[in-house]
Amino acid sequence: MERIMKYINRVYRASIIDRAEAFEDEDLFGTQLSYILQVVRNPGLSQDALARSLFVNKSSVTRQIKSLEKTGYVRREVDETDRRAKKIYPTDRALAVYPEIMAYLEQWNDELTGDLSPEEQDELLYWVRYLARKATDLQIQHALERQENSPC
Repeated sequence: MERIMKYINRVYRASIIDRAEAFEDEDLFGTQLSYILQVVRNPGLSQDALARSLFVNKSSVTRQIKSLEKTGYVRREVDETDRRAKKIYPTDRALAVYPEIMAYLEQWNDELTGDLSPEEQDELLYWVRYLARKATDLQIQHALERQENSPC
């Protein structure tokens, strides 16, 4: 069977490049849109929780949040219950760009799937959701197996 990930990665990379170009005037990189979406939807999210929700490592979150903080999209506050942790909040700039991001994502989705019938779109969404759940389950399973097999 041909590798599915080759095509999923191509869609992902093309979308990241397009996002970067579409939001260049807003000082946003393509990957940063996902961070803004999560922070606007979940104000006060910890960096660890953000990493888990985006399936990225903590160092990536730290770099992206630092960049978004510098450009005025987020602010970090010390967590009062755990002084070592930081909570992330959207700024007015993030709240203002959020509707633009959502409109862009809707348009991108429509352009990608516009040639498909409504039934084909539903079926595609079903299978993509299936793959996402399966990938998440496998990632967790493999992480647990690696922990069990580690020499510690």
